[in-house]
Amino acid sequence: MHYSETSSILDLVHRNTFFETCSQDEIEKIVELDTSLSYHAGEYIARQGTIDPSAFILLEGKVVLAKEEIPGITIAELEPGAMFGSVPFFTLTPRRTNVVAKTKAIVLRIDRPMIAKISPETVNKINLQFMKLLYERVHELNDTIGGLKRDLSEVCVSFKTMREEMEESTATAPSTKVVSSLLFACLERMRI
Repeated sequence: MHYSETSSILDLVHRNTFFETCSQDEIEKIVELDTSLSYHAGEYIARQGTIDPSAFILLEGKVVLAKEEIPGITIAELEPGAMFGSVPFFTLTPRRTNVVAKTKAIVLRIDRPMIAKISPETVNKINLQFMKLLYERVHELNDTIGGLKRDLSEVCVSFKTMREEMEESTATAPSTKVVSSLLFACLERMRI
C-alpha cells in the first residue's frame, strides 16, 4: 500500500543511513517518485518464489526474513537503514525468502523504472550504497560461518570423546555404535 505523506517520508529518507551520500535535491527527487510503501505487522512485503525485481530500503519499523522450508525460524530481523531484495533486483531471479513486517513498516521500493527517472550521479550513489551493504553482509556471513565452524569443531571433539566411551562400553548396543560412527563421520565431513 502506498504511503503518501511526503513530508514524513522526506524526514525518514533524510534520517536513513542508506541515503547519507545523497544531496537534499537528490533525496527530494527520490521522494517525489512516490515509491514508498507501508505495511502492517504480519503483512508480507515480499514472498519467496515470486519474481519481482525490486529492492527495498527499510525506512521505519522492523521486518523479518524467513524461508518456507524452515517454518517458524527467523533468518534475520532488519531495522531501518537495511536493504533487502537486492538479489532479485540485480539478477531478475525469484525471491529466496519471505519478508514480513514485524511491526508497522515503511519501505522505499527501488526498481528499474524508478532508477531510470533519477540522475546518473544519484544512481551511482545508490549503487555504491548497495555495494557497501552487500560487502557488510558478506563480512557478517564470514564471521557467522567462522563461528559455526568453531562451534562444530567443539561438538566434534566432545562427540568423539563420547563415542570412544561408548565403543569401550559393553553395555552399548551394536546398533548404537554403528549410528554413533555414522554420525561422527557426518560431523567430521561438515567440519571441513
